[in-house]
Amino acid sequence: MSAEILDTIRQLHIDLDSITDPVTRTSIILLLNLIEQLAQENQDFKEQIQTLKDEINRLKGEQGRPSIRPQKKDGDISSEDERNPKNNRPPKKPRTLKKTNIVANREVMRCVDKDKLPEDAIFKEYDTVIIQDIKLTPDNIAFKHEVYYSPSERIV
Repeated sequence: MSAEILDTIRQLHIDLDSITDPVTRTSIILLLNLIEQLAQENQDFKEQIQTLKDEINRLKGEQGRPSIRPQKKDGDISSEDERNPKNNRPPKKPRTLKKTNIVANREVMRCVDKDKLPEDAIFKEYDTVIIQDIKLTPDNIAFKHEVYYSPSERIV
């Protein structure tokens, strides 16, 4: 309501210079200042009341009013930097080659068709590429147990 009163006063376009009586002019200025001060206090009271309502709801176990931040109109509006800043990331570990620890179970030679090579091509070396694969094969074992029979005790 205080905002409405202030808007109404601004729309009146009161010309204080046109008031010739100095006492009346001073009185109107004081009244307008008082109205503006009361409107500001009213707004402050509304904020305090809302804060107290939020505190009551929090004590009851409910949620208060959410605090909504104003939107940033300039530039990038992504919140990626706020959620995961680069300086909070752990440093990356240096990559280690794992191929040095792999033992090849079998070796396959792949030969190049020498007719397709240029005449001045010279053999230099073998390039080794290790491909890892998993084979699942059945491993069925039949255990044979020795069984004895004793006629005197009749026990197997």
